[in-house]
Amino acid sequence: QTLRVIIKRGRGILIGLALGVAMVACGRLVSDPMIDGWPIGAPTSDCLRGSCEVMIDAAGARLDIRNRGLADVVKVTIHEIGRFVNAQGQVVLTTSSGGPTRVVVFELADGSRRAIGVGYPGISEDPVAMDEFCCGP
Repeated sequence: QTLRVIIKRGRGILIGLALGVAMVACGRLVSDPMIDGWPIGAPTSDCLRGSCEVMIDAAGARLDIRNRGLADVVKVTIHEIGRFVNAQGQVVLTTSSGGPTRVVVFELADGSRRAIGVGYPGISEDPVAMDEFCCGP
C-alpha cells in the first residue's frame, strides 16, 4: 500500500510539473519595464561612439527642456533599449541609423524616474537626445 501512495504522489507531482511547463510555454511575451515610453533593458557601460558623460549630458539637457521643475537627480544609469511587445503580442524590432540607441534613466529625489533616449544618428559625432521611442502597430 505504501508503494501505491508513493506512485500516486509521484504522478501528481509529474502532472503538476507538466502543467507548469505548459503554462510557461504558452505564456504571452511582455515588454521590459517602461519609463516615459522607453523599454528599459539591461544596464550597460557601452556608450557607443563617445563617453558616457557626454551621453548623460545630452540626455540631461533634453530632460531639463522637457521636464522643467523636476526634483533633483540622485542617480543616473545607462541602459540598452529593452524588448517592446505590441498589443498583438509581437516583439517590435528596432533599428536605427548609425548604431544602437541607449536609454539614460534619471532617478529623482522624489522617487520618480525619467528616461531619455540617446544615440548617434547617421555619422554624427555628437549624441542626439530623443524624447520618444516609436512603437510599431
